[in-house]
Formats: sequence, C-alpha cells, structure tokens
Amino acid sequence: MVGFRLGGLGLIHKYEVIILLRRLATLAILFAIATPLAAAQWSPVGPEGGTIRALVHDPQRPQVLYAGGSTVFRSGDGGTTWSYRGRGLPYAYALAISGGVLYAGAQGVWRSADEGVTWQPAAPLPTPSWAADVSVLVADPRQPGRLWAAGTWSLWLTVDGGDHWTERTRGIPPLGYLSVDALALDPTDGQLWVSTRFGVFTAMGDGKRWTSASEGLKGGRAAVLAVDPTAAKVVLAANLGGVFRREGNGRWTRQLGPAVELTFVGGRAFTATTADVGLTSRIFYSDDHGKTWVPAQQQPDRSVLALTGSSAGVFAGTRTSDGRGGVYRSLDGGVTWTQARAGLTNLGTDVVVAGPPSSGALYAAGDTQLSRSLDGGAHWEPLVRPNAGPNPDLILALLVEPGDSDTLYVATPFYTGGVFRSEDGGASWVPTETIRSHVIALRADPRHARALWAAGWETLHHTSNGGVSWDAVALPKETYLNVYDFAVDPASPAMLWLAGSESRHGLPRLYRSADGGQTWARRDSGIGGTSVVSIDFDPAAPNTLYAATDAGLYRSIDTGATWTRFGGVIGPVHRVLAAPTVPTTIWTVVGLKREVRRSRDAGATWEWARRGLDGALVFTLEVDPLDPQLLYAGTGARSVMVWSE
Repeated sequence: MVGFRLGGLGLIHKYEVIILLRRLATLAILFAIATPLAAAQWSPVGPEGGTIRALVHDPQRPQVLYAGGSTVFRSGDGGTTWSYRGRGLPYAYALAISGGVLYAGAQGVWRSADEGVTWQPAAPLPTPSWAADVSVLVADPRQPGRLWAAGTWSLWLTVDGGDHWTERTRGIPPLGYLSVDALALDPTDGQLWVSTRFGVFTAMGDGKRWTSASEGLKGGRAAVLAVDPTAAKVVLAANLGGVFRREGNGRWTRQLGPAVELTFVGGRAFTATTADVGLTSRIFYSDDHGKTWVPAQQQPDRSVLALTGSSAGVFAGTRTSDGRGGVYRSLDGGVTWTQARAGLTNLGTDVVVAGPPSSGALYAAGDTQLSRSLDGGAHWEPLVRPNAGPNPDLILALLVEPGDSDTLYVATPFYTGGVFRSEDGGASWVPTETIRSHVIALRADPRHARALWAAGWETLHHTSNGGVSWDAVALPKETYLNVYDFAVDPASPAMLWLAGSESRHGLPRLYRSADGGQTWARRDSGIGGTSVVSIDFDPAAPNTLYAATDAGLYRSIDTGATWTRFGGVIGPVHRVLAAPTVPTTIWTVVGLKREVRRSRDAGATWEWARRGLDGALVFTLEVDPLDPQLLYAGTGARSVMVWSE
C-alpha cells in the first residue's frame, strides 16, 4: 500500500487524498456560487476564458458589466468576478442597455428585465427570419426604450423597447443586403453614423434620410465608429486601412494603423490595432480627440474584439485561440491591462478525458483550448495546442496513455496534421505518421504499451509504437461507412466495435470484430434511425451493451445480436455512458437541447439531471475514475461542468 500520514488521520492512500481534494474543490465551487448543497446539481469548474465579442456597462451602475459572445456573463464588481446570465439566450454578438433593460443581438433582438436571469425575444424584426441576424445594437441615452439594431440585411429602430420595429434605410443604396458593420450615435443631438458595404452614411436622429459620408476614408467602409462625447462633431472610424478622424463636415484623415475597435471613455479615446495576422492587438489611447495616440504600457497580448469603460475602469473583450481570452481590465485609464475573468467559464468544450487514477488529471479540449486540471477543476493550466496558429483547428479526440499521464495523443482534422503525440504532459507535440482522414476516436489497446486505435470517417488504424507508424485495418466491405464511435471491449481487448452509418442511404451501422479487426460482422438488428453515434458496455453484465442513435436509446442483452429501444426517448440520443463503478447507473445526452438524463436502476426509470445546467448544451460526459459520484460534462459555451450529489 502506498500512503502517507495527513495530520491526525493516520495512513491515507494517495488515491484517497486525490478524492478528498476533488471533493473539497467541488464543495468550494458550490459554496462560491451560494447554492444549497443538499440537492444534486451541475456546477461550473472551468477553465476560465473564452471569446468575448460584446461588452456593455450599466450607465446607472458603473460596477455592473455584461460580456457577450456564445452566451452572456455579468459582473457586479467591475469585472473582478463573473456569473452566467445566458439562460434561454442562443448567443449574444451585441449588447445594449436602455431604460434598465438589457438587450442582446442574436437571431433577432432579445431582452432581459432582470439583469440576464431570464431572456425573452423582443418583437420580430420586419424581415424574414433568415435575415434577422443582429450584430450591432446602439441605445439612445436621451430616450429610454429607443434602440437601433442592425445586421447583415438592414437597419431597424424601436422607440418602445422592442415592442415594434421600423426599417430606416432611406438614402442608402437598396441593392441587396446592407451588411452593416458599425453604428454610432452622438449623445448630444442624436446624429447617427452607419457603415455598410456601400460606405459610411450619416443621418439625424430619426434615421429617415441618410447621406454619404465616406470621403477620405480608405476602403470606404468602417469596422467600427465612435462619436466623441466631449468634442462637437468629432467622429472616429477604424478599418484595416487605419484609424480615421473626421471633424464637422470635413474629410476623413488617417491617424493610426489598421484597427478593429474604438470607444470613448469620458474624454479619452481608445483603439485596438491589429497585428500578427489577427492573433494580437495593441491598445492605444488619445487625449486630444483622436489626433495623436499613445500605446498602452502593458498589453492584453491577444486579439481585442470589444472595448468599453466607465468610472469602474476600461474593459477589453478578447478572442481566445489558446484557452485563455476573456475580459481584460485597466484601472489606470488604459495604461496597463490585466486579466479579469474569474468565473467567466465561456470555452466550448467538446472533449473531457480523465487521466490515470494515480495522476488525478482532468483534460478539456475544444476548438480553442486544450487545458489540464490536477485538482478536479479547481485550477486549470492551458497546454500547448499541437496545431497552434492564427486559426487553430478543433481537437476531435484525446487519449491519455494508460499508466503514463505524461503521454498524450490528440486528433485534429487531417489537413492540420492529424494525430499528435506528447511525452511531456502537453508541453510539446510531435506529429504521428499521417492518417489521411478525420480521426474522431482514439482508444488504447490494453494488450500492449504505446498501442492504440484511431477510428474515423471510412478509416481505422492501429499502432504499436505510439504513432511512429500506423497500420491500416480493413473496414467492413461497405462503401460510405462513416464511423462515429469506436470501442474496445474491456473484458476482451480483441473484441472491437464500430458504430456509425452507411451515409449513402442513411442507415445505422454497428459492426463487431472478435479477432482484433481481421473480420467484421453486422450487429445492428433492431436498431432504427440513420446512425449509431455512441456505444458503451454494462460493467456488471458482459453481454449487455447500450447504443445511442438519432432515433433513441437501444439495449442489447445478447452481445449485439438483437437490440430493443428503451429509455422512453424517441429522438436523438447523442451520448450514452454506463458508470463503470456503479453498475446500474446509465447517463445519456438527449434531444436538440442536449440535456442529461440518468437512470439509477439499469434503465427501468429515468430522471432529468438539469439543475444548474441552465440551458447549456452538453457534448460529452466523463465519470471521475476515483469518485463515481462526480460526473464531468463538456459544454458548448460554459466550459466544463461537474455533477455532484
């Protein structure tokens, strides 16, 4: 027995210490969000960060700030801490506050009268639903409920908080879609400025008649516009041609290099220039109405997408390409910047994998992150992504070498490198031999060290040397076979399962090989729908398997010879997971909302596990190998969440 003494508790096995630390971490998270501990629920555990496309502060309460992107978060203490406020909201690419109501631009305009706790759609815009995307929102500070909304197709005005909308585009060339990039409003007299694909236009406050105002502006259009609130008729514009300034009825004149964002905080102007193929921005500020600019001394060191500010500070929303991003804050007028993202768990997470029990490690991966926690999610560290660059690609699968937590494998789309291996815990990566297909599943072959399987679209490969070389394994002789899941029978490592579809005719497919992939036999009799997307084994009944399909959940009690639907779900089931150490517990991810259901009696009865998810879409599930009462979920917009009894 390996153990040590902890205070007066006597000899404790190191696994018990890891369990204790994870429990304490989960309890700390639950206490932090002030939720009763008696009820089982989901809680966010990180990693923190994410891409923030919109920021807005409450004009009546400078410490209150909202951040938007794939969802919405709120801070009530000037960005020090954040809490989730996006339940029921599809996304938020624009934010505004008017008359105490919070508005979000998504497919149409959404509004919340309770600081983002609940959301409802405003009245439909006078346009087809497919043309109702809203990426720009501007509130008129002179009149509560008066709000401008714009997007790809048009520009709309409401004067009653979103109960009614009118289109206001007269004077702008009516040649197809407008593609509104930016909109700004003069708070003194309501003069409007808008940038479309036809150029920059201006109008007085009603927006009934627009006139062209692009003279001198390189490229003719602006990515962002900002009106100086302290100088009469001074407007700034930014695009890839630079930062431009216009005063009165004059021409635009260039003041600075290419930029992507602008704002005024009091009399100080801020801009974010772009460099490094969009990977990073440099923030500059100006105290003379945009004539001259000074660079910040300490930069966010990533691409800035949004800027706002109040007496509580200046804030930057940033893009994440490495599992960081989120919000940065300056408390000295934009001279220096630091991260301000505590509780802002806004990373898309498609993969969650637990390391060997002895390591206590938990890994999270998605299209913009690869992270590791050694304490159940209380703390996370970003790992180097194998395909880092201006547009790092999605990590499709991750595998930790059994018994060696320093050796990791990740699968990316084959055109960005395919499968990579790390032997230093993710600090560096080397490509394995190329597999010319998308690998969506990596599984260990327990018969040999450094042996693993890679399965994907019309492909199955095996390696016995950690990917130095791969051997192609013949798939069943069927064309258009797309593989969505691959499993190795834990009781018989030569027993392999392929789940997927015959995509030409839309038929579900499940194959079994009893000889390590040399021969295959169909084992999908009785399964409906068009595809099998997930399979798992009952740990207490070797002949029992579960299959998730787009038509429901199925079970076989004869090693796949026949299948019957069970679980009461008619519709898509995205994931099935039989808890390995609690034989009668089955977890599923179901429906278009990708919610979680659980059975604690081998499928006889089911219950929803929704509490705390607040509408987050679940993409993957992973049971803690040391503590079966902890279940981790990778979500679309809230990073990793944990279910604790």
